[in-house]
Amino acid sequence: MNLQSNQPSAAFVGADWDRIGREIAGDIVAECGAGSGKSGKVAIIPGQLTAADSVIMNEAAFKVFEAHPEIQVVSNQASDWDPEKARQITATVLQQHADLCAIFGHWDVHTMGAGKAVQDAGLADSVLVYATGGGDDVACKAIEDGILDREWSYDADGQGRDAGTMIDLLLQGVAAPDGAMMMVPSPLKVIKAGEGYSADLCFKL
Repeated sequence: MNLQSNQPSAAFVGADWDRIGREIAGDIVAECGAGSGKSGKVAIIPGQLTAADSVIMNEAAFKVFEAHPEIQVVSNQASDWDPEKARQITATVLQQHADLCAIFGHWDVHTMGAGKAVQDAGLADSVLVYATGGGDDVACKAIEDGILDREWSYDADGQGRDAGTMIDLLLQGVAAPDGAMMMVPSPLKVIKAGEGYSADLCFKL
């Protein structure tokens, strides 16, 4: 459920972490890469370097960045999912790289700590803060307050429904023809301020 395992299982319901990593990296290239007039410097803040989602997103993102040598990952430090640790990591990175262009946090709750460090440094207008998350109203509030700039939401509110459907199918003996793991990827949406934004993009806790 939402965290893929190295061990084979009958089914997986959750975010497509590879796609999220690729899409966020692509957006960072568009905002910070060639022709942007920006430094191309990026800080990545995983929850844990060995967590399945962080491993998959990092692998996908670095593949994109490798095709764009102007993008420089200046930090890739785990916060252990702790907002205060993410804030401290970000404050240190900003002291070393005041021209940082983007932060890619692997979960919105701890990435909010990074966003607050950016605000404290007076760099909210120049450093983009990206996050992933389930799309609850706390994320929308962080977007509205300028703590996060963009969130790739994987619709955690609907994952319980999808898991229930998958369990029903498994109990009825449904299986992939080739014995492969069945997958129900969660629908993705990008939540960001500006045109098209609405608090209704998030679900209420």
